[in-house]
Amino acid sequence: MSLTSALNTAKSALVATQAQTALVSRNIANVNVEGATRKYANVVTGSGGRVEVRSVTQSANTVLFRNMLDATSTLQQSTAVQGGLDRINEMVGDIANGQTPAALIGKLSDALKAYAASPTSYETARAASSAASDVAKALQEGTGIVDTIRQDADDSLVQAANDMNSLLAKIEDLNKQVVAGTVAGEDITDLSDARDRAVGELSKYVGVTVQTRGNNDLLIYTDSGVTLFDKVPRTVSFSGTHPITDGAAGDAFRIDGVPVTGDTALMPIKSGMVAGLVDLRDKVAVTYQSQLDEMARGLVSAFKESGPAGDQAGLFTSSVASLAKTSTVLSAGTYAPVAASSTVSFSLNYAGAAYAISDTFAPTDNAATAQSKIQAKIDAAVGANKVTVAIDSSTGAITFTAASVASKPALGISNVSTTSAGFIAANAPTDNSVIPGFARTIQVATAVLNDPTRIRDGVTTTYNTGALAGYTTRLNALRASMEAGQSFGVGADALRSGSLTDFASSSVSWLAEQRSKATTATDYKQTLLDQTKATLSNETGVNLDTESLKMLDLERSYQASSKVLTTINEMLKTLMEAI
Repeated sequence: MSLTSALNTAKSALVATQAQTALVSRNIANVNVEGATRKYANVVTGSGGRVEVRSVTQSANTVLFRNMLDATSTLQQSTAVQGGLDRINEMVGDIANGQTPAALIGKLSDALKAYAASPTSYETARAASSAASDVAKALQEGTGIVDTIRQDADDSLVQAANDMNSLLAKIEDLNKQVVAGTVAGEDITDLSDARDRAVGELSKYVGVTVQTRGNNDLLIYTDSGVTLFDKVPRTVSFSGTHPITDGAAGDAFRIDGVPVTGDTALMPIKSGMVAGLVDLRDKVAVTYQSQLDEMARGLVSAFKESGPAGDQAGLFTSSVASLAKTSTVLSAGTYAPVAASSTVSFSLNYAGAAYAISDTFAPTDNAATAQSKIQAKIDAAVGANKVTVAIDSSTGAITFTAASVASKPALGISNVSTTSAGFIAANAPTDNSVIPGFARTIQVATAVLNDPTRIRDGVTTTYNTGALAGYTTRLNALRASMEAGQSFGVGADALRSGSLTDFASSSVSWLAEQRSKATTATDYKQTLLDQTKATLSNETGVNLDTESLKMLDLERSYQASSKVLTTINEMLKTLMEAI
């Protein structure tokens, strides 16, 4: 090897060592930066023995990175739901503090018992009235809490849409730089890290799937397959829901104008903060509100009074009169004229009891005749003006309706049998749906607020006709009614039938169970995310010890190259002196 070749090799080695040293220094500077990957210099030997850094690459593990994104999304979803449940628990309170609706219903029962023990005492009457007011207030305030939680979740969705649009714009800018740098053969590893960190931030809001194509171009989809980014970001939008309707879902979250949440979403997102907030707003909070509504309805029902005009509201009523009077409507099947005489029988479930209904139909019986026959059988079995049946003359659709005042009885049809075609009916489920927002309208009757002894004597119906100071019959009946069985609405996710106090207790149990599940899920998902991040960091991150050893090796290499240069310099000096 000539001295010139040796000199060029030594010089190129110094340059390569310098580049590698700078790379190691970058790694050390990023040792505490989350998401920073270790950078490697690809050193090759070129023509004439020259040493050069051909390119810079980074450590990567696509499987672990994908797992980290998934873990981040599922954690954020669980955290959003847990946060809402914790707020309900904090504001409603634990049953031990005596301020939950369940505890206050129990106090009302105790107050009625005390009043029955001392029916002549005005103080015990006032205490019972106060206990009733406390229950109504708790249900109203609980509804206000649910309203706040739902609205806060909705507002957070507005912010989430804005944040996602900002992140997608950032990803677009970084992606352009990465692609351009890749085409130019430049070091794009730091840009790639920054892009990955932005994708990680995006995964907090929705579950994402990431793909790369030629020139490191990025593609991002939601976990349901909706495109979020393909060269340009898709527009994320959420207009907000003001006000949010009781019992109804809020506005849908949209990507490119297409809903990705709610019943109208064809490809709903499955994880992320957005999914958790929507679940909290439209399911968890609505379910708890339904429980409050059913407690309110159950109170109105338990304290209703019977008079010449039928059932009427008593101690508890609704500020909206139309809500105090409710009905249950059930679509039960289809009637068509039979080919031959046919016997139809079924069980009509009403207010917790089952009634056997049966009659024979002839080929000449049209919809009106069939309706008349069935109605007569129902009136005979259940009683007049309790359940009505209607058969549409054009479609044959059969509809049962149960009307009541201050109560919502369960209504259903089952065990349908017929000896001939013509009467088609599935086993229709009991339809006893919740009245959304009923709890916000409950109040104690004005007559009781003015005169608490009306609890003993009757609010709209006079039970104590003799004006006896020691009258206890109505008080004992009210306590018994609170402990009597009721049917509770579909959608409350609590006790379907039982006493009012049992239902209130099941609401407390539901909240405790949901919080426990959410807390356990969040803890597990947090641990999973932490472990995934640690494993990913071990696989692709910067290790200070490793980089320090690498720096020592480079120092030795630099010293060796310097020694070669010094030796060549001395040899050239000796040569020049000899000449």
